[in-house]
Amino acid sequence: MSWIEDRLERQKKETAVQPTEKPKVEPSPKWQDVWYKIRDSIKADVELFNKKGGGPQFVVRASEDTIIYVVPSPNLNSVESAVLQISEPKAMLQLNRILLGLDPQRGQFQIHQGIVWSKSDFTMKPMTPEEFSQFILEPILFPLTRLP
Repeated sequence: MSWIEDRLERQKKETAVQPTEKPKVEPSPKWQDVWYKIRDSIKADVELFNKKGGGPQFVVRASEDTIIYVVPSPNLNSVESAVLQISEPKAMLQLNRILLGLDPQRGQFQIHQGIVWSKSDFTMKPMTPEEFSQFILEPILFPLTRLP
């Protein structure tokens, strides 16, 4: 028998001796479905805006299921953007928004019982995922409506 056959035989015996355990699947946190609704709503809203508003103006990127970026397309000469990040385990959301002519906006929110609640003085209104998407995107997608 060659050394390869010896090794394969030994490996076969070693794996046969070890009991097989099913890996434990952790249940997803309660807030995760709301986070995904927020992400999907932002994507759908930006997609609709790009489709009806004259072409690709903004792009949504998600990173590692914890960060959502809304940035202008490379062909758009704009600085309006937003970054939304969630931190586990308490479902705290950090929003950073850049709007032309204004100081950067930062706010903290928390997902609780399917609703997004403000943890800062950004807004006091509790919001559904869809309303939160509108809250984030409206000043970015429609900047002229916020000018005096």
